[in-house]
Amino acid sequence: MAALGGLIGKGGGAIANVDQNLQIWGLYHLIGQTASVAILGLDLGDFTVATDGSVTVSLVASVSQTSAWSAAQLIAADSSSYGENATPISVKNGGAAVQVTVPIVAGSPYVSQGQRLRPVTQDDGKAQTGAILGNIRVGYQYAVFMQNALVVQFGTVLTPSPSGNMEQVVFKDSAGVDLAAGVAFSGIFWGPLTDTMGYDSMFCWQNVRPYPCTIVSSTMFLTQAEH
Repeated sequence: MAALGGLIGKGGGAIANVDQNLQIWGLYHLIGQTASVAILGLDLGDFTVATDGSVTVSLVASVSQTSAWSAAQLIAADSSSYGENATPISVKNGGAAVQVTVPIVAGSPYVSQGQRLRPVTQDDGKAQTGAILGNIRVGYQYAVFMQNALVVQFGTVLTPSPSGNMEQVVFKDSAGVDLAAGVAFSGIFWGPLTDTMGYDSMFCWQNVRPYPCTIVSSTMFLTQAEH
C-alpha cells in the first residue's frame, strides 16, 4: 500500500493485544527537531523526531498528551478517501494486526498570522470629517466571516510581542452552546476586542496549532477620540 503523504505507521506497546501507541515514520528530514502531529483532524501535540525519522504518539490520553485516538477508533476510521494525507498503518485491537488507512499530518510547527493595515482614509473610518490618519482611536469589536475554522485568535497586536493582546475564540452553535472538539465553524462570528487608544488599531488573527481557519472577510469597529 502506497503512503501518499510519505508517512507510514505501526502500533506498539500492546496490552491484552490492544496497541497503546502508534509509531509514525517518514520524518527523516526533521530528525532531532520538533514535529506537530494531527490524526483525523485532531491535534495530538508536539513530538521530538527520533533518529530513525519517527515519532511515537499515544493511543491513550494522558497528562503529557491530552488528546488521543484509540486503536479501535483508528480501525473504524479506515477509508480510501483521505487524499494526499492518506497514511497506511497497522494496529491491533484485541486480535491480529489490521491494515487500515487514516489521515495523518505531521511536520514543523509554525504560527500562521494575518493583519489588516491601519485605517487611514475617510472611508476606512467611516468618518464624515475626512481622513483619520492623524486621529487616535481604539478598536472595540470585530466581525469575521470564516469558513471551516477550528482554532483562531483575534486581537490588534500580534504575539509574541510583549504587548500582544491576542485572545482565543470559543465557537458556539446557534443556541449558544460551545461547539464540540473537532467541529468546524463556518459563518459570521463577532466579538469584543482588547485594544488601547492610539494611531494603529490594526485588526489581526493568528493560528498557533495545525488546524484549518479560512478568513473570508473581516471588519473592525472603532471609536475615535478628539485631540
